[in-house]
Amino acid sequence: MKVSTVISIVCGSFLTAYVLFATFFFPSMPSNVLCKQVSIRVEDAAERAYLTPNELQQYLSTSCGNLVGLPVDELPLGQIEHSLLKHPMLRYAEAWCSPDGVLYIQVTQREPVLRVMGDENYYVDSDRRRMPVRATTAAYVPVVTGRVPQRFVMGELFDFVQFIEKDNYWRAQIEQIHVVSPQCIELVPRVGSGIVILGSLDNYTGKLRKLKRLYQEGFSAFGWTDYAELDLRYKGQVVCRK
Repeated sequence: MKVSTVISIVCGSFLTAYVLFATFFFPSMPSNVLCKQVSIRVEDAAERAYLTPNELQQYLSTSCGNLVGLPVDELPLGQIEHSLLKHPMLRYAEAWCSPDGVLYIQVTQREPVLRVMGDENYYVDSDRRRMPVRATTAAYVPVVTGRVPQRFVMGELFDFVQFIEKDNYWRAQIEQIHVVSPQCIELVPRVGSGIVILGSLDNYTGKLRKLKRLYQEGFSAFGWTDYAELDLRYKGQVVCRK
């Protein structure tokens, strides 16, 4: 487990413990206490640097107005969380107040798992939802190009990309996925100039098994850099074209 992940878990545990402590010992906020500060924590900032606390402060000011100076028992915590969850980069938001007038906000960003670069340009996150591309940040995820129907990318293609990413061998081999149509998928390998024609996603595990065997047993003997296409659409064989 990454050190940054461990730190995030520990900090999150402390915050959760504080919330339980405050809820038990201070069940209701004194009406004369005013909000003196808004403290925002981005839980997964070490893994995904899409948003900063300052950006979220500005976003919250626009959507909810100035919260500092309001009585803490009048702060619209539900509205604050709802407003934050409208941000296209956020997945989770929680807001609570401390007895001394600090409004704490904890958020988690959405996690992109693939990027579509075709007629439209967007990410798809781990919940199979569209996620915008930001000019200031980039996510290093598999790239899908071509004519990509949204329903297809959120369904079969999403499952295929997840399979590739979870397999150490294929994650190292495949650089790009090109969609000619849902019935014709092409794979761009990281090494060489040849294109792998997968065809439809039907039985893609069997097709990739054939290709892996060819890479490991066939091409190791006679090489494969001269081939322009490796076609997996035929049962029981791989057709190599120069």
